[in-house]
Amino acid sequence: MISDPPYSPYFIRGWNMQVFSQKKYIKVIAYVCFLSLSIAIKINPYSMRMHSNKMLMKSWGRNKLISLVPFTTIQDYIKNYTHYAPSILYRFFFGNILFLVPMGILLGIWKVKQKNAHTIIIMTSIVQEIISFVFYSPFDIDSVILNICGCFIAYYCTKAILRKKEEKNPNYR
Repeated sequence: MISDPPYSPYFIRGWNMQVFSQKKYIKVIAYVCFLSLSIAIKINPYSMRMHSNKMLMKSWGRNKLISLVPFTTIQDYIKNYTHYAPSILYRFFFGNILFLVPMGILLGIWKVKQKNAHTIIIMTSIVQEIISFVFYSPFDIDSVILNICGCFIAYYCTKAILRKKEEKNPNYR
């Protein structure tokens, strides 16, 4: 069988168009839309948190608002929970855990390989924190850890649910 010549529409710079189908384009577009929407939510310029963070960064300098030691913020919130308003604690713990849950569900539905899913989840969480730091929000490794945990939980729960459905109905998908 003769292969397609290099100028064929099915052979573009090494990409086989049959492998890189429209579904993958849709997945990439949906992922980019999700990422941009979540970053827009995280760096909302109209939130009071954003204005207070700008003031803190101007007075303290950027180095004071970078937390790279894991579990320090989580440990501080747990030890000194009486010093914080419950809304701050709920927003930190549940907000960071639930923030990337939709992406974990999408990765599970799209049946992304486990190794690729781990890379996507970790990189997305880190990129979001870096971008929010650029726009005057503190960089906290604990929020990255909680984002990753929430996304992993959603990814594995979605995979388990889909596996159960496939066991019950072999024609599913």
